Amino acid sequence: MDDSAQFPLVIGNVLLCEDVRSEANGKYSALGIYSGDMLVQSFGGALRMALYLELTAKKPGPARCEVNLSFNNVLLASAKAEFDFVKVTDPAILVFPMFPLPLSGPGTLSVDVICDGATMNGIKKEVRQADLNALYPSASARPSSQSPTSRKKKVKQL
Repeated sequence: MDDSAQFPLVIGNVLLCEDVRSEANGKYSALGIYSGDMLVQSFGGALRMALYLELTAKKPGPARCEVNLSFNNVLLASAKAEFDFVKVTDPAILVFPMFPLPLSGPGTLSVDVICDGATMNGIKKEVRQADLNALYPSASARPSSQSPTSRKKKVKQL
């Protein structure tokens, strides 16, 4: 059975990224969005993290919810919020500003939303170690045939 049918809210966009900024025009900018697994060069440090979450009501009226961010089932951050949804087409936006995520080893980062006693997962990301230098070689390691100067088009003068 699909749990979303019983959940009173619709979870819209959920982004885990390095930073979320509120712009002067009322929009948000997400920087450094983590897509797929979250890869780190080594463990023992902290990962820069922010969360952007949209919630929409299935019917107008008040809603109380709690958003929990956990790593390997250990609660790292939690926020409680109350909304009064006038229109079901207007989402409520929750932003966890940039914070450090301590990483001692691989695991699962999870964002769960609790509303009216029901829990729904918003997103899960695996955090694992990888050789980032092999995956994303630096610009200085490009072969000379790929350097910007060797790709310039020659222009014929008339």
